[in-house]
Amino acid sequence: MIPACKSHLTSVLTSAGVTTVHARQEDAPRHKGAQYALLLVDDRADMTYDGSKVGKVDNLETMKRTYHIRRYQMTVGITVRIADRDDTAAYNRMSSFLGKLGRQFDDGAGYAIEVTPAGEVRPITDTSIITTGAAYEVELSFAGGIYTTKEVPLIGVVEPEGEIVEEV
Repeated sequence: MIPACKSHLTSVLTSAGVTTVHARQEDAPRHKGAQYALLLVDDRADMTYDGSKVGKVDNLETMKRTYHIRRYQMTVGITVRIADRDDTAAYNRMSSFLGKLGRQFDDGAGYAIEVTPAGEVRPITDTSIITTGAAYEVELSFAGGIYTTKEVPLIGVVEPEGEIVEEV
């Protein structure tokens, strides 16, 4: 799920006009003051057992029903930092990014990952993080899961039988 989230964020940031996206903290300091974005993945992903059926598909050719079951629900936090040469440009890029983010996206296997801002947009004032220019950050929460499928046979064709009624 984390690679799908990073890939989605990178594409949204690129469409919002951010030219350079870093996925590691070590790469960002080389570009201080320039326009870039940094994705910081939370150290842990929360997982809980779910077991709920999230969808079903009937195949009348094979006479089977396929259930899609979410075995575990997973929640991951990612902090997005956007930096630019001045405060207005950085804020406008962050606003453009949030406007294009959307509420959910496909994880590549046909299942939805929901995106929720986990806090407010904060300016970064720490000079050890950004020395020139300006930057903003926002925490995002991604909720998806680990899914399995289960096939069961469909009930065959049922033909109603006539009822014999005696007339009196």
